Order: sequence, then C-alpha cells, then structure tokens
Amino acid sequence: MDINKMRDIEEKEEEIVKFEWPQAYYLPTDGEIRKRALDKAVAKGLEPKRNKIRQELWERRYNTPTGVDNFLAGYMNLSYYASVVKSNLMAKFHKKDIKKTQELLCYDIIDKYGADGEDMLYLELYHMLDYYIDICLRDKKYGGIIMGIGTLKKASLINKISNDLFKTSYGLSPEFEIAPAHKLFQKAAKQCFFNRYPNSEKWS
Repeated sequence: MDINKMRDIEEKEEEIVKFEWPQAYYLPTDGEIRKRALDKAVAKGLEPKRNKIRQELWERRYNTPTGVDNFLAGYMNLSYYASVVKSNLMAKFHKKDIKKTQELLCYDIIDKYGADGEDMLYLELYHMLDYYIDICLRDKKYGGIIMGIGTLKKASLINKISNDLFKTSYGLSPEFEIAPAHKLFQKAAKQCFFNRYPNSEKWS
C-alpha cells in the first residue's frame, strides 16, 4: 500500500471501495465506513492475521459508549501532558493518567501480536495523525490569530502544525516512563507531516 496516497481522493464510500485492500481501509476517516470496508475484507478472507488485529484496533478506537475517537482523544491527552506537565512531581502525579492514554492509543497491541501488531499500530497512528492534520487545517480557531482577528498565513499554519506534532511526540517528561511503542507515534508523526509537506524544512 502506498501510504502517500491516503488523501488522494475525496472521501466518498462509492469511490473508496474501488481501491484494493488495505488502501480502502486507510483512505476514509469515518469509522463506520472503515468498518464496512474491513468487514468486506474479512468476509473475503483477506489478510486474516492482520485483519484480526485491525478489528481489535477498530473496536478499541471507535466502539465507545460516547462515540469518541479514542486515538484522537489519546493525542489530545499527550498534547496536554507535553504542554503542561513540566516538573517531575507533576509527572509522577499524572502517571496513572498517562498509562490510560497509552491504553487509548493501543500501545500494548505490540506485546500481544508482535511484528504484525507493530505494523498495524503504525498504520493506525499514521491514519489518526493524518486525520488530525486535516482537522487543524479546517478549524478556524486553530488557524486563527489572537482574539480571532484574521487567520494565519499558510506557512505559519504549517509551522504551527509541525510544532504541535513535534511537541506531542517528543515533549513528554521522562518521568512518565512511556512505553517503547511511543517511538511508533514519533515515527508516524514525522513521516505523516513530511508526506503532507515534503518541501518543509521545519520539524521542531
């Protein structure tokens, strides 16, 4: 699958189903559309081992009582901890919270499934981060200037997204003792950003 083409078409289900598996699963951002694509692949017997992992990741990401995307929620939590938790004492106080956030992001899937789990988690994290960038680009508040007067120029908005991704990836206190799986998050964030903005020189 060419991960660079994940955003090449409009998100229309009748168009997405024309793509080969597994690209048809990683193109849409709507959880229900992704589920229907996954169910079809399972019914056809495609990639049974990997699709079993995809099913578990889907359940843990989307099948929540509140309808919240747990991966996006996990990202926002990490962003908060990277921005606010500066002292070792605060980090120790939030250790239980950071553990729950890692569960939201399914960092434990690697221990359960090994190399296939690592591959599937990387793609799911990449999918979430790519979707997050889309949200940032559409959100007028995110791209707004102080007091809502005007909007950031394109270059400034891209820099803001870069800073956001970098801070969330690398700005967590060592006191959190975050799982090694977070390196996949870091890798996915950097790769996703530069796939979107290949001419960008900024990643910090």
